[in-house]
This record gives sequence, C-alpha cells and structure tokens, in this order.
Amino acid sequence: QQILKSHNESVLLETALIGLGGIYLDQRDPEAARKVLERYRFQFPIGKYNAEVLHLLIETMRQQRDLQGLLHLCRMWLLRHPVHPERSAMYVELAKTLGELDKLDESALAYEEAFKAGAVQASTTLVSYADTLSRLNRHERAITAYQLVLAKKPNVSHADWARLQTANHWAALKQYDRAIVALAELDGMDDPIINRLSASLKTSVRAVSHSRKQEGL
Repeated sequence: QQILKSHNESVLLETALIGLGGIYLDQRDPEAARKVLERYRFQFPIGKYNAEVLHLLIETMRQQRDLQGLLHLCRMWLLRHPVHPERSAMYVELAKTLGELDKLDESALAYEEAFKAGAVQASTTLVSYADTLSRLNRHERAITAYQLVLAKKPNVSHADWARLQTANHWAALKQYDRAIVALAELDGMDDPIINRLSASLKTSVRAVSHSRKQEGL
C-alpha cells in the first residue's frame, strides 16, 4: 500500500496493484480485492498483467457469489475481444456461470463455442458439459459427451459418474441392455453414493427389462 501512496510510476503501480489484489484474495477479502483489480483495469486497459487481473477478478467474483456480475464480465470481455488467445477459456467460464444460473440452453451453447474456439477438452470441462446436456434431457448427446469423458481416461470419480449417467440415459431411451452393460462396469466401486444410485438403477432396469421380456413371450 505504501507503493500506491508514494509512487506514480506506471510499472511500479501495475505491479503493486496486481500484488495487492492477490494478497486481498488470499486473505479472503474479495471486496477489497475487487476494488484494487477494477482500479487496475480502469488505469491500465492494455496493461501487461491484464490476463492475470482478469483471472483474479473472476476468482474474486466467485468468492462473492456475484454470478450476475461474472456473467456480465464474461459477455462484455468476449464482445470486446473477437480475436484473443483467452477466448476459449472465457467461453468455458461463461458456460459454467450460465449453468450455475440455471440458464442451461445457453450454457450448452457456450460450451460448444468454447470447444470450437479450441478449449482444452479436459475431463472436468467435459463432465460439466455432459451434465448440462443431461439436465436438459438431451439423452443421445449426453451419452456421446460422457463417452468423450471416458475416452480421456479420467480419475475414478469422473469415470464412475460418466458410466452411471450413461446407464441412466440408456434407460431413459429404453435401451435397457445397453444400460445394464454400462452398469456392469461400476461393480466394486468405493463411492457409497454412486454404489447406492447404481444398485437402485440396476434393480429398476432389470425389473423393466424382465417385464418387457415376459410381455414378449
């Protein structure tokens, strides 16, 4: 803070602002961090730390749970930066924020724009996209997205979730044999919640499948 008070030299001021913003954020004082970071963006619209400030500001808004403010920030940034290496990451941020605001159709579209813009298809991002499609009951597209998750060789929790959700969607499409195959890959898991969900779905699917076979006799 002493640097801010005693120096007007731009390089020092830039460094001081971003440093102070980061300190406030580490101290869980998002209000103070936001004031400093927004001062930086006002004073240095093309500053050397713009990318770092943008990410810190996003983190600040998430700490504040200011999702409407974050939504506005993402949309305005994308509007003002039609060509920029950070566009794909900002589309992912936009998609996450829209999902948290239950704007699911827009969220799915934003994820798709992110992938078109070259966003890294990390398993975490793919799971979020697949879950959005799942909440929209877009069964075939959700299955495809969960299969992309599994192709990434994700961690156990993501893999188990993708298999369970794949089974759910096959069941919703009345493709019970495919649902049973997907569920079979979940046997012996360590997660008690997924185990319970899996057991419940397996019982339901087998009952319906058996009933349909009996009707066919």
